Amino acid sequence: MDPADATQLYGLLFTLVLPIGAALVIAGLGRRVWPNGPVASLAVIGGALVAWLGIAGVPNAQNAAHFAMIVGLPVSLIALGLERRVSARLVVPLAFVSLGLGIYLALKPIAGAWTPDAITALADGWIIDAILVGSGVWIALAISADHLPTPVLLGPIALAMAGGAGVAVLSHSALLGQLMGGVGLVFGVIALAGWWKADLKAGYGAIALGITVLGVLLVFGHYTTQVPRGAGTLLLLTPAVALVGRLFERTWVAVLVVGALAAAPVGLAVWLVQGKVAAAEKPDPSGAPEIDYGKLYGG
Repeated sequence: MDPADATQLYGLLFTLVLPIGAALVIAGLGRRVWPNGPVASLAVIGGALVAWLGIAGVPNAQNAAHFAMIVGLPVSLIALGLERRVSARLVVPLAFVSLGLGIYLALKPIAGAWTPDAITALADGWIIDAILVGSGVWIALAISADHLPTPVLLGPIALAMAGGAGVAVLSHSALLGQLMGGVGLVFGVIALAGWWKADLKAGYGAIALGITVLGVLLVFGHYTTQVPRGAGTLLLLTPAVALVGRLFERTWVAVLVVGALAAAPVGLAVWLVQGKVAAAEKPDPSGAPEIDYGKLYGG
């Protein structure tokens, strides 16, 4: 086999086939073994971990982006254990701790020893806003999780991840794009499976993983590859569109309405970044192409 074909086959296997297969197997077995359990959340967590391993390897502290999973995985398992046992209000601290800790660890190599100057510089940026927005969305979804069908709850997260992947790639970070794309694909597959099998319910665990990974990677991308703050905020807010689903009794109506509403901020975020990239890549008057990525975001 040609080396290029082998590499492509390897990529498809470990970033597409195995994550989807793992998620569906967990969902199928879970419905039999744990019929009243949070099987959809467990399937999302398992599939997302397989996708991460295939794309970036075992999560480790050597690559700061890995802290999205290093923090997100245990927190999602804790949230999974709390599903259908406690009030959603008791998982509120998890939202702030997970996003705050994940962002802190991911940005620590940038801030160095977190000197006063470094803290001031980063605090003037997007960190506080991202933690507040992400935690607010997480809490709102947790409170409403029992009233939302799985495709309505997970679909917007999948779309936000897909948008994040597009924004990251346009911002010159293929790795962040692959990670958000791979994890988002698993969310999308389980959302469809939950539409097919209504008893496949998702809750705190899936929300915890989705918002943590999305928030940490977007903020990390903002400070390392210049993912725009505005686009990132739109993507962080996108999962909250699922709340609109509570207004509809029929699942298919809720899915269509929520899907259309979620696609709007995702499309806008990608369009904003694409426009800035196109403006930055315009050739100079002499005809020679000149790309100024500093000008792209006003840096």
